[in-house]
Amino acid sequence: VIKWKNENDYFSAAPASFGIGAINRMQTGGTLVGLETPLQSLNLEFKPYLVSSLNTDLSATPRYTNDLTKNVGFDFKYGLTRGLVFDATVNTDFAQVEEDTQQVNLTRFSLFFPEKRDFFLEGEGIFAFGGGAIGERSGNGTIPDVPILFFSRRIGLSNGQTVPVRTGARVTGRAGDYTLGIVNIETGEKPSARADATNFSVVRLKRNILRRSSIGVMGTGRTVTPLGNGTTASNITGGFDAIFNFYRNVGFVGYWAKSSTPGLEGRDTSYRGRFDYTGDNFGLQLEHIAVEDQFRPEVGYVRRPDFRRSFGDIRVSRRTRRSRTFRRFNLDTSFDYVQNAAHTQVQNKESKTTFNVELNNSDVARIALRNTYELLPRNFAIARDVTVPRGGYAYRAVEASYSFGQQRRLAGTVNTAIGSLYGGTIRTLGVSNGYATFNRHLNFEPG
Repeated sequence: VIKWKNENDYFSAAPASFGIGAINRMQTGGTLVGLETPLQSLNLEFKPYLVSSLNTDLSATPRYTNDLTKNVGFDFKYGLTRGLVFDATVNTDFAQVEEDTQQVNLTRFSLFFPEKRDFFLEGEGIFAFGGGAIGERSGNGTIPDVPILFFSRRIGLSNGQTVPVRTGARVTGRAGDYTLGIVNIETGEKPSARADATNFSVVRLKRNILRRSSIGVMGTGRTVTPLGNGTTASNITGGFDAIFNFYRNVGFVGYWAKSSTPGLEGRDTSYRGRFDYTGDNFGLQLEHIAVEDQFRPEVGYVRRPDFRRSFGDIRVSRRTRRSRTFRRFNLDTSFDYVQNAAHTQVQNKESKTTFNVELNNSDVARIALRNTYELLPRNFAIARDVTVPRGGYAYRAVEASYSFGQQRRLAGTVNTAIGSLYGGTIRTLGVSNGYATFNRHLNFEPG
């Protein structure tokens, strides 16, 4: 029997430098003995579906009466071993999928919509590549610039419309020190979505090494058969990645990847290297990432093409010993420098200094000064009748935020910013990651 004095006690103490992320560091947990796993049961699922409709439209040209449409299909799952699972699908039905959350895009780069279809969500983390999690967001809520080699929303969706998924098979899971993911899916044609019959294939293999490190390889393929044409167009992307964690606070992440598309030979690679030291009193992060202008992972997602980014961040922290109000003070300085992949043009420069105060009740107050230079390669239409002319712009802003601890019934982050933006001014007020808990059955999440 284990007894805790209060809700903040842990069975096994974790280093303070891990912060709230300590709960995800399984190597710091205690060792449980005397537990026996139950006997393995048959892992087998079969889910058929039938959808039908009867339509009449006398105003259509030509008219139709009692037009019967039908669709039938199924999903199948079988546990090959304790760790490996085989999935198959025929005429996949995504009718019960939750809608995408509406987003407003105020940047020059494409929006990221996360996957919400169950067939693709299971085992999604296996296909994470290069140290960037699928759907990962940075501290300011944006999607990082790390390319995603396999982004499942490329399958069954085109130009805002659904595309029929004819057949698909997948094997995912673990076998000893290895993690395996294999996917092969066929989609049909849909002229209104400008989608041709396409085959998608993905192979991911990763091996655990040392105590908390891994190395892996990944390959993706996309083959298109255009309507009414026997020819095919193909794209192949592959690469290898490594994640090394040493001691408690030292980490390294790196990858190298290359795509192959007929007619786009050369300047088609991407790579990344990042070093992290996350000590409690001192932190350092150094990163360099490059995406060449013809790197095209057509089964993946690239938020920002043709760039080379160098980033550095230094943090100094101090914990209080006797204060009943304050827990820790952080001073953080970073510099971000972005060029095009050919080193011929500076696209962005940004320096940022941030001061954080962590309170003993888990609240966090933050104030930051940001200086930015951005090059607009073409006119940027922000809104109707509002266009920023092409050219270079230097601007600065003061940002402040206050985050309420997650233990509160009303929590979240309130943020504001005042400064300049392009040729004008900016004043913002926002609420992010907010939620209100009324009781154990009802939560409200404003934003």
